[in-house]
Amino acid sequence: MTQFSESTLVKIGGSLLEWPELPVRLSRFLDGVHSPILIAGGGKSTDVVRRWDDLYQLGEETSHHLAMASLDLTARLLSQILPQSQLCDSSSSCISLLNHKTIPIALPSQWIETLEPKSTSSLPHYWETTSDSIALWLSAELEIPELILLKSVELPANRDWQEIAEQGMIDAEFPRLLKRLNFRPNISWKNLRS
Repeated sequence: MTQFSESTLVKIGGSLLEWPELPVRLSRFLDGVHSPILIAGGGKSTDVVRRWDDLYQLGEETSHHLAMASLDLTARLLSQILPQSQLCDSSSSCISLLNHKTIPIALPSQWIETLEPKSTSSLPHYWETTSDSIALWLSAELEIPELILLKSVELPANRDWQEIAEQGMIDAEFPRLLKRLNFRPNISWKNLRS
């Protein structure tokens, strides 16, 4: 049994950050989730980094680090609009928050910087790796058994992850990463707007 064996990683899609109802709807949704740990998508802040990369040809590694910083920015936003939440940058701080009935919101750049050197499954540093794959990778690295992808759209019926990636509903790395993982969480999808 791992320290996160009873937790659920909840990835909030970046498009939801543009929705005024997010704080109320997310709070209501989380009432039914056991020991949630949140990770925010990049949304428009990551789109700015994409534009900078197009303008200045920053390269994949530089863009990756700037995009990770944009995920920390959206995590900070989420912590401001979600009651009883707090930022966490390590496993120990996350466990402490869960023990105090506070919802942890991951600062992904610091977690990844700590976990990546010891990882058996690489997290490619290019644009095909977005917050969906980062959430999947984190759930596998920390052995969090449940991953919920909160989106603004319904999951297409009878589709596999490769087809969903080809439709642009998750990133292209997600199905490839899923095949490489030693620990595979149970993945579910929820349209929070419905």
